[in-house]
Amino acid sequence: MTTRERSRVIRWRIGFLPGKPTRCWCAQDNSLTTIAHLTACFHLHLELEVPPNSNIDPISYVLNKLLKNPPKEPHRQEYWSRIWPELCAILYNIDSCCHPDEDFTPSKDPDPGRLLLKWIQSANKNPFDRFSQRHQNLNSLGNDSQSLYEAS
Repeated sequence: MTTRERSRVIRWRIGFLPGKPTRCWCAQDNSLTTIAHLTACFHLHLELEVPPNSNIDPISYVLNKLLKNPPKEPHRQEYWSRIWPELCAILYNIDSCCHPDEDFTPSKDPDPGRLLLKWIQSANKNPFDRFSQRHQNLNSLGNDSQSLYEAS
């Protein structure tokens, strides 16, 4: 998770994002950037695959499901690989909507969610792969030295 992504997640959790309600960029009925309006405006239930009858906002719902360890099950890896970049993009858009005077150049937020996705994919790596590769290298060295010994 990059510093900016972490900042947005923390600010959402403590209520600093969306912050003081301002006019939403959707210009729909002079709506303000409240959590209820942003949930409807950004179609958060649909985008984040959250049941519409959940008791909390969709972003908090997904954040409550964050993992402590990389998931080993393919369906969980697929879920987070799909949802996390979407959540990062949504938080970016909410932040830029609620703070229109700040600089939100894309170069400051390249490839949303990339670091968490790398962490998730690390569960696919076998911890013994390095050992197996080293063992194969030693075996091939042994075979080469054996053929050199027989040649002389």
